[in-house]
Amino acid sequence: MGFTFLVWNVEKFKTDNKERTKKVAQKIYEHNPDVFGLLEFKARGSARSLVTDYFPDYDFAFTYTKMNIEILVGWRRGYFKQVRYTQRLDLAASENLRPGGLVSFQQRGDRFFHNILFLHLDSGGTTNDYNNRRDMYKKIWKLNSALKKLKIQNKKSRLIVLGDLNVMGKDEGRKVSAKKELDNLKQDAKDAKMEMLEKSFDFTWKGSGRYPDSDLDHVIASSGLKFERWISENESKIWEIEVDGWNNLDTESERRKFAREISDHSPLIGRVTD
Repeated sequence: MGFTFLVWNVEKFKTDNKERTKKVAQKIYEHNPDVFGLLEFKARGSARSLVTDYFPDYDFAFTYTKMNIEILVGWRRGYFKQVRYTQRLDLAASENLRPGGLVSFQQRGDRFFHNILFLHLDSGGTTNDYNNRRDMYKKIWKLNSALKKLKIQNKKSRLIVLGDLNVMGKDEGRKVSAKKELDNLKQDAKDAKMEMLEKSFDFTWKGSGRYPDSDLDHVIASSGLKFERWISENESKIWEIEVDGWNNLDTESERRKFAREISDHSPLIGRVTD
């Protein structure tokens, strides 16, 4: 049957800006996801308003933190045979950071579950920030391994981890570049029988001032999962994850306007085909 998924950091989102809310909803509608996660809801009331006004055909759950900056997870009502949502407190580096939002579902005709974990990891280049991310990566690998051992999963984890992983490197002490952290993450994923999926654009965060555009948002999946693939016109690039938003605009002024008025992060979209 397959399903389409989307994740997007909508940057301290509140629905008191009705024009911004409309544009965010329109962008999601363009991709018609069966499951999606929106990161950085500034207030839970915003989530309720967005759901009521724009997504009446979806069911929702969201994380709960002291910071009140949440992850909202939605899935198309009636599309799946069974859906379970779990707030993963173990995937918050501290009580002031967001836990993971895990949605697990059976497609009709399947006995096993697919599992999608939406994450927003610690940002920054301090040693503490860097170590927090490394700790969360290790928990992802453990979750993937644990799922594989469940009898109902038939020896396949079927885990997709996606979101703003804030792969920024480390500026203190023994420095680690963002590229090095990303390379290490890719290798660690491979060692854990997972893989980082290729994207249509590398940079997913629009920089401003002294900060350059950065590669912060990613999708990591259990090895063996099958995804729809796209290929560039000149056949020089193949990817499984479509990057939308400011990346697809023609001019730098248009891209900056999108980042300023809607979100400086790009939505990521993919489709599982098995």
